[in-house]
Amino acid sequence: MAIGDVEINQGVLTIQALNADLSVTNSSSPAVANLCGSYALINQIISDLVTIKNSMKSNEKLIRAAIAESMAVAGSSGNHNAIQFVSATAADAMPLATANGCATASNLTGYTETGTTIASRGQTAIDTNNPAVLTGGSINYTENAVTAVLTDIFLITANLRHGGFAANTVASKCGGQMD
Repeated sequence: MAIGDVEINQGVLTIQALNADLSVTNSSSPAVANLCGSYALINQIISDLVTIKNSMKSNEKLIRAAIAESMAVAGSSGNHNAIQFVSATAADAMPLATANGCATASNLTGYTETGTTIASRGQTAIDTNNPAVLTGGSINYTENAVTAVLTDIFLITANLRHGGFAANTVASKCGGQMD
């Protein structure tokens, strides 16, 4: 017995797949297993984005504190253009990291990074001259790098939501297939 052209068994399997548990590997090259539930994956993505936002907010507070401290130390006759950003490993330093990793337009499709774009976002093209807004493992990301990645996430999500992917091209647009 079928509903339209869809067999009832396929409808049952689709509902099971939507509601299956999260099944991902969190290794150096994360992967999503075939048995991963769609709703569980969406919930994990939302949770990860909230964690990223909270980390960025914490680093923003550190940047603000470093600016205030530099202004206080410099006084009225000091250099107000330079903030002392130091490694988080120094014993007497504020736990504020400089950036050492930046996403570029060559590996991201939705965000074009140019010298003008970087400058308009208040950053320089030299990563280590910028404060890190997100730290992950051994990489510290600039605000511009985070925005570049989030732009791609937004564009992929918007295309999926609004039917912007042609039939049979979702895997190629999104960087591959599941395991």
